[in-house]
Amino acid sequence: MSSAAHFDALPAAAAVTIAGLALWTYHRIVSQQDSAKNLQRSLSGNRVYGYLSAAVGLVTMAIGFSILVGLIVGLMSVPNSNIIIAPRWWGSPLAAAFTSMIVGGSLWLYHWLRRQAAAGATDPTERSMLSRRAYMFSVFGIAVLASLISASVVLFHILEGALERDLSRVDFYDVRWGLGIVASAAVVSAYHWQVMKEDRTLEPESQDIPTTQPKQITAVSSIES
Repeated sequence: MSSAAHFDALPAAAAVTIAGLALWTYHRIVSQQDSAKNLQRSLSGNRVYGYLSAAVGLVTMAIGFSILVGLIVGLMSVPNSNIIIAPRWWGSPLAAAFTSMIVGGSLWLYHWLRRQAAAGATDPTERSMLSRRAYMFSVFGIAVLASLISASVVLFHILEGALERDLSRVDFYDVRWGLGIVASAAVVSAYHWQVMKEDRTLEPESQDIPTTQPKQITAVSSIES
C-alpha cells in the first residue's frame, strides 16, 4: 500500500476532529459562563462533566483493551495454513488497540483521578452525589452485562466445537474478540465494584434534617359595642 493510499482517510478524520473540538470548546465555554453566576450549579456541572468525560474515556480504553486481548488470543491460536489469513493481519488491530487505550486511558485517568481526589479530601460528600452513583452503577451494570453476553457466546462456541467435533485452535481463533470483551468487562466491573464498596464504607453519614416545631398563634380580637 502506498503512502498516499494509507493516509487517504486522514483529511476526513481531521475535519471531523476539528469540528468536534470546536463544538466541544464552544459549549464548554457557554456552560462555564452560565454556571459562573451560581457556585452550587457550577460545582454540580463540573462534577457531571467530569463523570461523563470519564465514562467516555473508560469506554474507549475498554474497547482498545478488548482488541488487544483478542489479538493476543488470535496470535496464540492462529489456524493452520489450510485457512487463508492475510499476512500481518494483526497490524491494523494492534494500532487501533494502542490508539484507543492511549487516548481513552488518558481521558479517563485525568477526570477520574480528579473526582477521586475530590471524594478523598476536597469534598467528602462527593461519594454520595447522584452523578457519581449514576456513573458507578451504569459502568458496573454495562460491564457485567457485556461480560455475561460475551461469555455465553464464547462458551456456546467452545462447547459446540467440543461436542460436534474435535476442539481445535480454530474454535479459539473464532471467539478471540469475545474473549477480549470478557476480559475487558471483567477488569472494569471488578475495579468499579471495589470502588463502590469503598464508597459505601467511607460515605459520610446523612445528617438528620432539623424539624421545625409548629407554632401556635393566638388571635385576639375585640368587639366594639
